Amino acid sequence: MSIAGRLPAGAAIAGLGLAFALAGTGLVGTAHAGRRSDAIAAYDHGDYGSARTRFLSLARTGDADAAYRLGIMSDLGQGVPEDATEAFRWYRRAAVTGYAPAEFNVAVMLDSHRGVPHDAAQAAEWYARAATHGNHRAQYNLGLLYSSGEGVPRNRPVAQAWFRLAESGGIPAAAEHIEAAGTRPETRGVASGRLHAVTPVAPKADTALSRREVEIVWTAPAQTVPVRFFLQVAHGGSDHGEIYADYVDSTAALVRLPAGGGAYAWRVYTVSPTTADYSIGAWIPFTVRPR
Repeated sequence: MSIAGRLPAGAAIAGLGLAFALAGTGLVGTAHAGRRSDAIAAYDHGDYGSARTRFLSLARTGDADAAYRLGIMSDLGQGVPEDATEAFRWYRRAAVTGYAPAEFNVAVMLDSHRGVPHDAAQAAEWYARAATHGNHRAQYNLGLLYSSGEGVPRNRPVAQAWFRLAESGGIPAAAEHIEAAGTRPETRGVASGRLHAVTPVAPKADTALSRREVEIVWTAPAQTVPVRFFLQVAHGGSDHGEIYADYVDSTAALVRLPAGGGAYAWRVYTVSPTTADYSIGAWIPFTVRPR
C-alpha cells in the first residue's frame, strides 16, 4: 500500500487558522465562548500546559473543536509527549460529532498506519464523511482510493467525480487526474448488461444519531455503462415520507433532516442515463434522537 500521492494530515494542520476560525462562529453560550477564547489564547502564546487543561475541560462538555485541538497537541508533542495513538483517540472523539477537520485526520491516520493499524476501508469512509462537508483534501484522497481500488471498489468514473470536486475546491493536483470527457467506464470484472447496486456504508442499519446533519456514504462498483446515483431519505423508509431526493455523481452526501428527531431510512438507486436501466438499494433504517 502506498500513500505517496495522498494529501496528509499535516496539510490539515497547516490550515488550522481557517478550521479554528470557523469553529469559533458557532452558536455557543457566552461563558463557553469565553472559555474557548482563553484556551486558544493560551495555545497561541505557547502556554501549552494551560491550554491543554482548558481544552480538556471544554472537551468534557462535548466540545468537538477542543477535542480536535487536544489531538493536534498529542500529534505534535505540544505540552505532552508526541503520541499518535492518543492523537487518534482525540481526533476520533471529535470526528464522531461530524467535525470535518477531525474526520479528515482520522482518515489520514487510518490510511497511513499512523497511531492505528492500516484500514483502507475505514479511511475511505472517513474521507467520504469529511468530503460531504466540502473538505477538498478528503475529496482528492478519496478519488485516489477509487482510482486504485484501495478500501473501495476500483471505479474510474467515481474517482473522476471526486477529483472534479477537489479541483473545483482549489486542489491543483486533482487536475492531473481528470480525464477528457468521453472516457469509457471501467469494464474489467463487470458483467455486461447489468447494473450493480451500491454498498451502504453510513449510517449503518439501526444507527441512532444525535445530530440533524447526516453524512450518507456508500461505495459503488464499476459498471459497463455510465451511471448516476439517486439518493432518497424518508421518514420510516417509505416513499410517502420522502424528505430528500436528488441525483449525485459521487458516493456521499450531507443531508439536513427536520428538527425533532424521529425514524428515517435512506437508499440509493444506481441509474443509467443512457439505457434507462436502474438498480434499487435496500432501505437502511436509522433514527435521530430529539434534542
